[in-house]
Amino acid sequence: MRRVLGSVAAGMLTALLSIALSLHFCGEGNPVMQWAGPSVCVTLALIFVGRARARVGLALAAALVAVTLSTHYASVVHGNIYTGAAGLAARTQWHSPLTGLYLRAPRVRTFNGATFSVDYPVALRVHHATDTSVEFATESNSAWPYGTSLTVSRDSSSQAEVFASGGGSHVLTQTLELARNGARVRMSVDSDTDDWGPSEDERREDMRRVVEHTIDSFRPHTR
Repeated sequence: MRRVLGSVAAGMLTALLSIALSLHFCGEGNPVMQWAGPSVCVTLALIFVGRARARVGLALAAALVAVTLSTHYASVVHGNIYTGAAGLAARTQWHSPLTGLYLRAPRVRTFNGATFSVDYPVALRVHHATDTSVEFATESNSAWPYGTSLTVSRDSSSQAEVFASGGGSHVLTQTLELARNGARVRMSVDSDTDDWGPSEDERREDMRRVVEHTIDSFRPHTR
């Protein structure tokens, strides 16, 4: 009985450690199966495996699997840009309990014969469009708490990345602009300086990824 209780306690401690390292309060993406499955294996190994070395070795291996799978799941689903925003994971990934995580394909956009795709974790709606440009903005009911705009326009010139950062006492506005491949893309993100979240450099990297994906996918004319 003492061995059974100790084994159950070890499994619970494994689950608690995994939870502590990967729990997110964003309403999506918590790796419950990755917490529970290996933790149960820890308990079963300690109860039913006869040889002491094999018993301990299997239990430690299962505990390592629990921590590894849980933290990997959290990093894939959330990343820097996802943390703390309810619903973002569901919009960017779908998950099968048997086969794992899959990225949703970026949405293809069109305007006046041009096509491109936007790989962004928050739903964007068309805010303003002309014959030569289109501006997207976060939806009013979006989970992202502050404003984001993305403007794509036809532009035959070439411009290296231009980044600007500024704002007031509580709101930080970051803007990144790049021109190449027949297009110019400008992205602006507002965030609350009082909230815990990605650093300024981390958000800049996220913005660069979105802008470069959009501009590299730009095709001036559809066929």
